[in-house]
Amino acid sequence: MSNLIEKLKLSQQDAIKFYPSCSQFEKKFLEQTFGSEIFNVNITDRIKSFNDAICELSCNDNDVLFYKQLLNQRDCPVHLLNYQGVIIITKALNEGWTPNWNDTNERKWYPWFRILSSGLVFDGTYYAYGYTDTSVGSHLCFKNEELSTYAGKQFTEIYKNYLN
Repeated sequence: MSNLIEKLKLSQQDAIKFYPSCSQFEKKFLEQTFGSEIFNVNITDRIKSFNDAICELSCNDNDVLFYKQLLNQRDCPVHLLNYQGVIIITKALNEGWTPNWNDTNERKWYPWFRILSSGLVFDGTYYAYGYTDTSVGSHLCFKNEELSTYAGKQFTEIYKNYLN
């Protein structure tokens, strides 16, 4: 089996990245090859920076490609880059989860900030379901409170750039 991995040139880091989207058969193969313990790493342990979020999604992800396209535009408005950055962070931390806006029982969490004299500060995390609210972009929410809190605290500067 390791011979096949060598031929495929699959690194441990790539295996960890692809693991969540694999079929059960593929997961079992990867676990037997690399050991199951490496796949139990929490997403918040893998994503500590914006570059980590980009790597988590891969260079072929549409949102990453669009971000890179914006970077290459000479007169790209900075607010578009900031918005796309928050999209990438949210998408990476959610590991493929997308909100189901037809499910009024599903909580959708988002970080909340306050602007004080010292600047933008993370103020907490909130959820929404069962009603429409325009206080947060519909796809910028998280699947749970832990991820929302983590994003708000870990990426405050990126949110600051996005919100300002």
